[in-house]
Amino acid sequence: MSLANTSFKEAKRDFTAFLAANGLLQPILWVFKEDTLSQSTDTYKSDFWVKLPLPDENEEFAEMQFALGKSRGFGLVLTAFASCSYGLCCSFVVPTDDEDAQYMLMGPEHLKYSFVSRDMPIAKVIRSGFVWKILRWFPRYFKSGCDFVYLVAKSDLRLERLLALIEDYQASVNEAALLFEKHKGIQPNDLARARFEDLPHDGFVDPEKTIEYYYHGIGLCVTYPDKVVDWDFGHDGRTDGFDAHRLWIYSESGTDRFLEFRKKKTLEQSFAEAAERGVIQKLFREAQDNLYYLSASAKQAETSS
Repeated sequence: MSLANTSFKEAKRDFTAFLAANGLLQPILWVFKEDTLSQSTDTYKSDFWVKLPLPDENEEFAEMQFALGKSRGFGLVLTAFASCSYGLCCSFVVPTDDEDAQYMLMGPEHLKYSFVSRDMPIAKVIRSGFVWKILRWFPRYFKSGCDFVYLVAKSDLRLERLLALIEDYQASVNEAALLFEKHKGIQPNDLARARFEDLPHDGFVDPEKTIEYYYHGIGLCVTYPDKVVDWDFGHDGRTDGFDAHRLWIYSESGTDRFLEFRKKKTLEQSFAEAAERGVIQKLFREAQDNLYYLSASAKQAETSS
């Protein structure tokens, strides 16, 4: 099946039909690493535990993982890897690189459906939150995830999608800023000062008068016919800073590639986690710059990927 032309809802519908055609009629349960525990041993174990009921947010994370697989461009697998008394434990498997995709016999546009056809593992269900917490207190004996399928952690998935949004936002800001250099001879880092010199407070960037701009507070907003890019100037006129509010505006009106972040609560939670992990930082706080920037470790990770 072609991945590019398939939505998450269509993939879920077709996967359900695929499972039913193979006699698997149980409901789909979207399972992530945080929802499972297995024995911490060096040997392969098919036994594992799953915490039920699963959080309502899991389907949103499944959709997020589907979008991630699309953006990576190495193909995507949707698999039912285990069963339990409440349904089928399912997950997307996203290749990390071309070699990984080849190992899974995937092409860049492929969306594969699969299930464990022989001796499907049966997950042991834990419904008690207290028991689950007790087991997690002993990482020497129990670990998150299971041995026979790679399950992504929701926190890692959320971070990777946020970094992709930040990269996309910064690229759009840079593109908008370069329009002023092209049409008005103003360097991007001089845009903050230009408002106090010879550049009007608002107007059009291009001679065709299709791209509007206006200054606001300590920032600039550029409105294209099909999107809006809004940013605040950072230390010494920098244009690569961001905050949660600007990213949310961009996800709303600047792109349709990050629909999950149109929910402001999701974006704010992801943003707070990234700040806590040191991936984004206020690098110029002493210069009265309250914007965030990608830390050196985050930039290095982006370069290596």
